[in-house]
Amino acid sequence: TSYGRVYKNKSQSFLEQSMRSSEWFMRNAALVVAPYADRTWAIKWARFMLHDKALVVRTAAVQALRHLNATESQGLLWEKLYSSENYRGGESLWVRRHILEALEQFARPGQEAGFISVLNDKDKSLHPIALRTLNKITKENFVSTAEWRAWLQKRQNI
Repeated sequence: TSYGRVYKNKSQSFLEQSMRSSEWFMRNAALVVAPYADRTWAIKWARFMLHDKALVVRTAAVQALRHLNATESQGLLWEKLYSSENYRGGESLWVRRHILEALEQFARPGQEAGFISVLNDKDKSLHPIALRTLNKITKENFVSTAEWRAWLQKRQNI
């Protein structure tokens, strides 16, 4: 990680080798410093690493995208929020919370339906993030799923 921070753009080939490593901790370390390199390169690798087999690496990839403010990755993040690899035994894994926090950071008006659907998620730890995001992008102050469903229904009927 020090090499990646000190040499920034010069370290890309070394970081690429690390991201291809069979060791999860090497892939993770490379992702931790990827945001210090070229933005386009770092986003490409972080998006690729969202598919990694190691949960900690997928989490680092989300954090890198968030650090880079990679709003262009929203579609992939929504996909990964519901991806089977981010559940174990039917239970939500912590990476989903990181994904939703990144989506909260990137959220803009017009994206309410996705966040309202999160309010139905079995993982109740996601609900406060979704509520906070909805209130932020709509300037409303609702606290329940029912209020948000009614709000969305009203908007769709207009």
